[in-house]
Amino acid sequence: KSSKWRLGLAVLAASEESSLQPDVFTYSTAMSACERAQQWTRCLRLLDEMQERGCQPNGFTLAAAMGGYSRNLQWEIALSLLADAQEKRIRTTAITHNRAMLLLGDAGEWQE
Repeated sequence: KSSKWRLGLAVLAASEESSLQPDVFTYSTAMSACERAQQWTRCLRLLDEMQERGCQPNGFTLAAAMGGYSRNLQWEIALSLLADAQEKRIRTTAITHNRAMLLLGDAGEWQE
C-alpha cells in the first residue's frame, strides 16, 4: 500500500509525457493516493502544479490536500486552503467541509 502513491505519480508523469493533458480527476486521484500514504507535502505540490497548468481544483481535490494536513494536525494550513478556494470561487463539497470540521476536532480547535 505504501508504494501505491509512487505508482500514481508515475501514471501522472506518463500521461504528461504521452501528450495527454492531466485533468482534475487525474490530479485528484494522485493526490488521494499521496494523502493515504501520508505524503502530504506531495499533495500540496500536486495542488500547486495543477493550478499552474490551468487545471481548476474541485472539492475532492481540496479534501485530499486537507487530509494530509489533518494527519499532521496542521489545521491552519488546511483551513487556508479552504479559504483560498472560497476566495477563488472554487466549488467545494460536503466532503471538503466535513474534512475541515474533522481536522478542527482532531486538533481540539473546534471553536475556531
